[in-house]
Amino acid sequence: MPGHLLKHAHSLPITGHPWLLGLVDVGTAFWLVLYVVAIIEGFRRRTYAVPLVAIAANFSWELIAAVYRVAPVALWRIGDILWLCLDAAIVWTLLRYGPAQQQIPEVRRGFYPLVVLTFLLALVTQLALEQALNDEWGFLDAYLISVMMSILFFFMYFARRTQDDLSYAVAWCKFLGNGLTSAGFVLLYPLLDGPATSRFLLYTLCLTNVVLDAAYVGLLARARRWPAVSPTAASSRSASAT
Repeated sequence: MPGHLLKHAHSLPITGHPWLLGLVDVGTAFWLVLYVVAIIEGFRRRTYAVPLVAIAANFSWELIAAVYRVAPVALWRIGDILWLCLDAAIVWTLLRYGPAQQQIPEVRRGFYPLVVLTFLLALVTQLALEQALNDEWGFLDAYLISVMMSILFFFMYFARRTQDDLSYAVAWCKFLGNGLTSAGFVLLYPLLDGPATSRFLLYTLCLTNVVLDAAYVGLLARARRWPAVSPTAASSRSASAT
């Protein structure tokens, strides 16, 4: 994810770029908080706090970084493995509580085979995509995942808004993490020898991320201020009135 760009950004000489690296550092810290909150919320509310497809894509990205795209510095690889462990905890909440969250009976019955298939497709697709885009360190791949994740959070909200299992903290951490990381990274990317042909794509993804995340925070803020009435509750009140 965009937060993992920290280790590659710090391969640059600090002189001349401290404030840019600082933005990436702070953005990464918000991503770390997002992961921790998602894990806590998942276990506390017996659900998974990140959309299923996003979990598969995130875990696959971390797996590629830790096993296949091995970092040239030992400390970076340790960081990749630690992030993979955090993702593994989120995957566990998906496997433990996921079936009960499914509203489609066929998906509920075939949940685990579908999860395995989704993870395999995410892994193979990302390997192919990084090769096609000449994305050596997975930068573009990470931002594509984040955009997808931002879109899926809207679907999760509309599917679960009556269940109170969406974390306002996750929304804010993603917005701040993406916003700060992107602000620093769009200027660092040329210095990291990012292909010039991919810069427009990267900048477009960064802007799209920030806009979607801001909209999602606004959506949750509005929902918290004016809670929606669940269809079940509305039907009960209607029946009692008659």
